[in-house]
Amino acid sequence: MRKYRKLLIDITIVLALTVLLMFPYLTKSFLAIEHDTFFHVSRIEQYARALQHGQILPAIYPYENGGFGYGSPLFYSDIFLLLPAILHNLGLVLVDSYKLTVFLASFFSGITMYMLASKFTSKSSIRLLAVAAYLFSNYHITDIYVRGALGEVFALVGIPLILSGLYEIFETNQKYSFSYLIGLVITVLSHNLSFLLCFTLVIIICIIYLPKCSFDRYKLLVSESMLACLLTAFYTFPMIEQLKSQQFYLNYYASSSALENHAMAFWQFFANQTVFGLSGNQYKASNAMVVNIGLFLSIAPISYLFLAKKEKQPFITSMLVLGWICMLLPAQIFPWKYMSFVRVLQFPWRLNMLALPLLCVPAVIGIENLTHKLKYVPICLILLLSLEGIYHLYPATKRTFIMPHNTTWQEVTSGKLIDPYYSAQYMRVELAGGDYLPYHSPDFRSYTKTIQTTSGETITTGEWIDDGRYRFTITNPQTIVLPITYYKGYIIHNIDTAEVLETTLSKNGLVSVTIPSAGTYVCEYQSTNIRIVSIWISILTCMISIGYIIYHGRKKDIL
Repeated sequence: MRKYRKLLIDITIVLALTVLLMFPYLTKSFLAIEHDTFFHVSRIEQYARALQHGQILPAIYPYENGGFGYGSPLFYSDIFLLLPAILHNLGLVLVDSYKLTVFLASFFSGITMYMLASKFTSKSSIRLLAVAAYLFSNYHITDIYVRGALGEVFALVGIPLILSGLYEIFETNQKYSFSYLIGLVITVLSHNLSFLLCFTLVIIICIIYLPKCSFDRYKLLVSESMLACLLTAFYTFPMIEQLKSQQFYLNYYASSSALENHAMAFWQFFANQTVFGLSGNQYKASNAMVVNIGLFLSIAPISYLFLAKKEKQPFITSMLVLGWICMLLPAQIFPWKYMSFVRVLQFPWRLNMLALPLLCVPAVIGIENLTHKLKYVPICLILLLSLEGIYHLYPATKRTFIMPHNTTWQEVTSGKLIDPYYSAQYMRVELAGGDYLPYHSPDFRSYTKTIQTTSGETITTGEWIDDGRYRFTITNPQTIVLPITYYKGYIIHNIDTAEVLETTLSKNGLVSVTIPSAGTYVCEYQSTNIRIVSIWISILTCMISIGYIIYHGRKKDIL
């Protein structure tokens, strides 16, 4: 009982630290608009709208981008937005729905870091120090309040679990590791690039332990990785299918990204004041956002080196070395210009997302060793990190480009706050970088929302039906282009004859179809066979896994 009371106190402290991290959100009714804030708020709005039509796993948001539609859910899993979308439908305003999402993600990232630290220390103060270092890291604060990088904020929940799982697999004799499985699932469904980085990290740690571990431990790792693959199949397999179906803006970004422009100059490693700026070493300190992990995590891990050799743990040592590598690799001195094979990374400093959780544990274990006779030092450090956090967070309360508390999404797209297209050919407030628009998409600002011939002549107009279907009437057989962004899976059927027609990608990235006869037709997105099978794979895997856990739990109780 005493053990659980102590744990409850620790969780309460994690909650208090999260509340402190969220104080710019909690003390102000507005939502500051940062790099990707509009995009993620739009995801909540569109998901809520899809739920109203009974779509739990939507593939297309047909009303996005001015009614041309966008396949956001095919490339950004919205499963973690289910709760805020439901609450929004129940009356919670968009601003509060978004704030709640960030709050919960931050709280659970604190919990998972606490779990990771608990693998190596039994002292609550040391575990909570790891949580404070994690939550108040410069990189984490920038993700939330400067970049609005919700995907990475979600991924920071999963990465500590992956590290916990790898420790369980390679340093213990556990028969299974729920931590690794759940962490991998969370990361896959959070952010594609974060998963790729974590996958690389897992491979490296596997290589490190190759001479030390038996084949059975690797078999466990592979089996749990495969299970995570099946559980997330509903998202990953359809995404891969779409990526192979056509070229997207993302392909251009990946081939033209100048990594060297986003490598970190020497001074950027020590910048320690929140800046609402941009990424790039060409900017002065006043205009460049802070992307380092913070002074504490840059310096404190050195304390681990002072441990006696017999007290050092191989896993923590690996975390320290890999953390330092990830922290230093973004430096400008490395030849990023010639690393075209990693352009998909977009920004070298993104490696700090791995450096952050990797260095938390070596930092606090080193401090525990140096201060084992000074039990109040970790508590003082928690308070100092909290005060530093307030210093970094205070500028977020003074933002002037904001989304007022009761703002509706219609007000955003109508231009009440800003030109919704600002400098882009698509509605940037809903699509951000438009990564998954077809490569040859038109200028959506000026493109006429009419049904046209392949030569661009207007034939007629259609209308959206409430449930996301587009209805139109054609009087002559011909090939037409609809004002709908193309993704594999769109079909067209004749209302009278029920004839189903396959669609193709037009030369300007829209839906094209050959109409064989006059009549009234409806265009709608229908899940591909791969998507349908993938969803069932995930459902059945989830059901079997739950059944397996319940069965073995009861069996254990009986024995």
